[in-house]
Amino acid sequence: MTRSPARLVEFPMDVTPPTAHDVEASAKASPLVAALSRLRYFLGPIGLKLSAAGGLTFDSERVITDMLGLTVIEPPSPDAQPICADPVPRFTLALAIAIECGAVRHAGNRLLPVDSWDDEDVIVQAAVALSTLIELGPMWTSMPRGDWFFDLRDAVLDGSFVNWLATLLPEGREQRVDHFVNWGVDACREQIGTNPFEQEDALDIWVDNGTCYLIDALMWAGAIEWFDQELRWRELHDGGGRWFAGGSVRLTALGRHVLPDHLAAAGIKLREPAEAGVRSASALVGDILVTEGDDARRALVDAWRPDLDAGERVCLVAEFLLGAGGAPWRMCGFEVLEMIGPDAAEPYVRQLLDSPASEDAAQFLVRHGLADEEQMHAFQGYGPLIDVFATLVGQPDRLREWFVRLLERCEAPELLLEVIALYPTEEATMLLTAAARHVTDPRYIDLIRAAERYHHEWLAERDPAL
Repeated sequence: MTRSPARLVEFPMDVTPPTAHDVEASAKASPLVAALSRLRYFLGPIGLKLSAAGGLTFDSERVITDMLGLTVIEPPSPDAQPICADPVPRFTLALAIAIECGAVRHAGNRLLPVDSWDDEDVIVQAAVALSTLIELGPMWTSMPRGDWFFDLRDAVLDGSFVNWLATLLPEGREQRVDHFVNWGVDACREQIGTNPFEQEDALDIWVDNGTCYLIDALMWAGAIEWFDQELRWRELHDGGGRWFAGGSVRLTALGRHVLPDHLAAAGIKLREPAEAGVRSASALVGDILVTEGDDARRALVDAWRPDLDAGERVCLVAEFLLGAGGAPWRMCGFEVLEMIGPDAAEPYVRQLLDSPASEDAAQFLVRHGLADEEQMHAFQGYGPLIDVFATLVGQPDRLREWFVRLLERCEAPELLLEVIALYPTEEATMLLTAAARHVTDPRYIDLIRAAERYHHEWLAERDPAL
């Protein structure tokens, strides 16, 4: 499930590759490598005959569960069902990977292990197996086909997860799983337009379920670590389901070793390392984006391009802001301008009033006393506020608290929600999607869901040239 983008976008942060020692330790811990070994042992030296349907037969699902190394949580009472990932889709994926990466092969109507697989170094085994999973598409390969919504969901998730993982490439970077769920919901709604189910939150539930299955498959493949999962149960008109969800993820050393080989297919390229003093403005903003602490961020700005005066440095940052596509980069870009100096930045920020960053520019000028409210009235709007709230979509508790507090302070919350719904930005979509999923206050939930529906309908009907 790869694509060939016309233009590669440079990754905005430096990425330091993991050490060979860390990659080897990570590869040895890969459940997928262990599962391939157990599958090969199960087949035996002469292999096993395939069924009439072209598959393998097992005495019970528990045999598959043990072979794949899936965690089974025993229920608190003997009448309840054990809690475990569905082993059948996972085995379908494991078998496809085993065949594609050369661990097993067909010989007539038999399936047998390939002898040379055991000769490979464990890093090679783990990297090839993980790369094969990425190229096959874990959702599309695992799941049965034929239902239009689930086919679309699985294709969207398979087409997105490399971009998700790319955000975790800087060492130690973590992200909440709910952030990726929101990303998946946004992408599915963009494809569909409206919820195709009678139940209001059914689309969100099924994307949550699929995203968490994908996250679990990536953990099983040794690509990521997943912390603080919770068991989630959701009711649907036609039944319900339970799965592990929530928590946070980060890339393993194996994941950081393998992922760069797949970035080009996702439209991303790593930037060339450069000395701090000569990096581009986009590289500086990328560094600011992943650096914590005011002192550390200021030190980065102070060390950047010492060969230029303040005006020349500001000019480079302003040129970057003309094309900055996402709210985090815009916000960090204006933070850099503040650190260089508002007075030096003023003439260049005024030029940004005629750009997609116009609302941020107007806010910057007013906040620093470089223009009054009346002068900037035509340029000011809710964009910067939406951007700030969009940074909370992966933190449901904080989003819920802050968004409800915002609506409580509005004289007409329905009008504010309508204004947000009419913003054609990715951040507005992320915010409304997340708010519709997580805000449960009975005073506002219907208004938020109505605003989210209106937003998607308006986007679908909007002339893209405007």
